[in-house]
Amino acid sequence: DNDDCGSKRKFCAINNWLRRRNYEVDEFWQKIDDIIIKTVLSAWPMLKHNYHACFPAHDKIQACFEILGFDILVDSKMKPYVLEVNHSPSYHTHELVDRQVKKALIRDTLLMVSTPLADKKQILREDRKRIKQRLLKVNKADT
Repeated sequence: DNDDCGSKRKFCAINNWLRRRNYEVDEFWQKIDDIIIKTVLSAWPMLKHNYHACFPAHDKIQACFEILGFDILVDSKMKPYVLEVNHSPSYHTHELVDRQVKKALIRDTLLMVSTPLADKKQILREDRKRIKQRLLKVNKADT
């Protein structure tokens, strides 16, 4: 129940801790953003390949999304390091901080990925047409 104890912290608790010790909060989070962006960029070719392998023709709407869990270690000089990236982070809520953080994470994620409604039947028809063309090697100019 104490915001200053344990290995899991809310952002507001971290920000308060940084301010009490006269650290620059924005600078700290910019460093975190930087290593997360670089980590995702390094994995981007594999992520993109896997997505296109599973959903080769989904260019009108997103077919899926993934939440990544970043474990960040910060040294005594406030330099962050990526410890690991979980492609399937836990959503268990055994502790109060888990419930507070993960409930908001899921809500914000669903708000972020909400897309306009698409005509699923039309997309499936287009997928079947594309598959048929590929199997029969029909040129687009012939259809």
